[in-house]
Amino acid sequence: MTSFALDYFADHLPRKPYHTDDLLYGLRINNADVAKLARYIQHNPPHAAFWFVFDVDRVGAAIDWTDSNAPAPNITVKNQTNGHAHLLYGLQTAVRTAPDASIKALKYAASVERGLCAKLRADVNYSGLICKNPLNLHWQVTTWRQAVYTLDELADYVDLNAPEARVNDFNYGLGRNCELFEKTRKWAYRAIRQGYPDFARWQLAVIQRVEMYNVQLTNPLSLPECACIGRSIAKWTHQRMSEKAFAQYVADTHTPEIQAARGRKSKRGAIPNSERTLKPWESLGISRRWYYHKKKNGLL
Repeated sequence: MTSFALDYFADHLPRKPYHTDDLLYGLRINNADVAKLARYIQHNPPHAAFWFVFDVDRVGAAIDWTDSNAPAPNITVKNQTNGHAHLLYGLQTAVRTAPDASIKALKYAASVERGLCAKLRADVNYSGLICKNPLNLHWQVTTWRQAVYTLDELADYVDLNAPEARVNDFNYGLGRNCELFEKTRKWAYRAIRQGYPDFARWQLAVIQRVEMYNVQLTNPLSLPECACIGRSIAKWTHQRMSEKAFAQYVADTHTPEIQAARGRKSKRGAIPNSERTLKPWESLGISRRWYYHKKKNGLL
């Protein structure tokens, strides 16, 4: 029987996903046509999240979401040996996770994902890089809903204002991506101007920076995912922040007209030297409070 949800999963796999048949033997990279035959597969490409995936490690994981007032997963992928499962929620519009993505949108998606994780009582230590492959016959796969979700639909099921969720946002799922992107790209914007290195050296430096920030997280991402984030930031900044591009940016934003306007604005908001270094209310024989009251009302 044809399943839109499973077709959506297959159609939005990374071009060359990580995959493996046994986690003990590590991950490999291959074309999607080959990788999708494996038991475990990378479900989201490096620059976008088409899926929220939750790892629920308990018996009944594939069905007890119904007791939590949680939205129906598009797909559940159950290990028939122990009853543990991955719950997959497809997104109608992928959340962009590249360095040029909207941080506001990424934080919103991270809050929704974190809220669902809490509602489903899923494993907060799940790295999110690979999942049980619903295209592989080794697992018991159930499709609960064909239509994929909008973020707002999923947000209706969670409390985005919960203080605990806000505090822990950066420790789980997209929240960790957001944290690493935010820190690393801010560093990269400054660091690349210190010599404009060739791409190979720059990429290595950025990946190492991501890994350094990553170990500071409570639940770090896997090293392959850090490498994805680092490569993404390195490629984006190296292409768009070359020495020539930065020189053009300075030329465009520091014209004589712009500089003159900045100077006028700065002078208008400047505090006169007499007020900065002296206490004018003392020379007038009045209190400081009365001085500012009269000044506010135009009496001075």
